[in-house]
Amino acid sequence: MLKWFGFYIGYFFILLLSWLPFAVLYLISDALAFILYYLIPYRKALVMKNLANAFPEKTTHERKQIAWRFYRHFSDVLVETIKLVSISSDGLSKRIEFIGFEVMEDLYKKDKSVAAVLGHYGNWEWTCILPLRLKHHPLTIYKPLRNQYFNRFMIGLRSKFGIEPVPMKQIYKTLVQYKNKNIITATGFIADQRPVRDTIQHWTTFLNQQTGVFTGIEKIAGRMDMAVVYFRMDKINRGRYRIEPVLLFENVSGIEPTAITETHLRYLESIIRAKPEYWLWSHRRWKHPKPTTHE
Repeated sequence: MLKWFGFYIGYFFILLLSWLPFAVLYLISDALAFILYYLIPYRKALVMKNLANAFPEKTTHERKQIAWRFYRHFSDVLVETIKLVSISSDGLSKRIEFIGFEVMEDLYKKDKSVAAVLGHYGNWEWTCILPLRLKHHPLTIYKPLRNQYFNRFMIGLRSKFGIEPVPMKQIYKTLVQYKNKNIITATGFIADQRPVRDTIQHWTTFLNQQTGVFTGIEKIAGRMDMAVVYFRMDKINRGRYRIEPVLLFENVSGIEPTAITETHLRYLESIIRAKPEYWLWSHRRWKHPKPTTHE
């Protein structure tokens, strides 16, 4: 009962905030960034550690500049996600430039389902607008949250423009069902999540660090004969983004093991290195070190 009451009090507050114009929300974001960086540091030691490990060639001053820009962007992402509660599809579409979607149209004409790869870069929550630009049936994979009320809230937020959320453990079964019905799908995978330690099957160097990674994208793409497309999201300026689907593999048959994983990670890494402030540096991505006995 207390969780239910607390959630709906919080939801009402978020709803009120979402009705504010972007100009006011970004003033709130400015204040929030200052608080999270200077007054009540949010994972600041972790952010600085991650940046130091990723960019040892940069000076401390340069890494602090990146960190401050990250906190400003992170605060923008928070208020932009709140805005999703009330923004219309037209309102959100006007803030996103879509380029290169001929790639997806061509794959659809070829009856090719797609593994749509993304990272925690730009504002990944705003990719919920993609169903309005796709002919493929859109799905996204999610890991259910412990708080059932917040879980329902996030599912509703991410599916408001037509994406079908599917629990991680049910995605393969769901894709098989759609394939049997001749329904062409585009399934969103977040490529830079941290796997559970016992499930790590592949280690690679990512941002200058040994990193355990998911191999589920290449496994599912291989079994389902899916094309692999990276959905690149660049921040143009505040509240303005560009989304471009980049074809990594049209056909995955015969691809060497881990080639798909290595390719999409290298692509994401190149984007991060070019504009590092737009990646989620507060994530405990390297919580699990590589075992010394690993072969």
